[in-house]
Amino acid sequence: MKHTLQINASFDRPDLLQHMVEQLADTHTDNVLAGTIGEWLPVETSSTETYVSGTVSFGDDQSDKVNMPFITRFLFTCLHDKNQPYHLHWAASFN
Repeated sequence: MKHTLQINASFDRPDLLQHMVEQLADTHTDNVLAGTIGEWLPVETSSTETYVSGTVSFGDDQSDKVNMPFITRFLFTCLHDKNQPYHLHWAASFN
């Protein structure tokens, strides 16, 4: 018999975390966005590592749900093009 297990993770204050990461990326000083190569548009990247806290929830239904707090390191990568500010595009956990 197969059982479905539902796993969810949520960050504490995700809006504040996204803003902080984008601001850190904006302090990146390399300016490689000087021109284009043919039809290619340059995109600059900036990554930062920081600790993140939140809650992982897992269980097969609401009555058996387990909530576990976590603190772990994440690598965040922001991208921007010539006319836009940095925007958070992806994150990866180191654990």
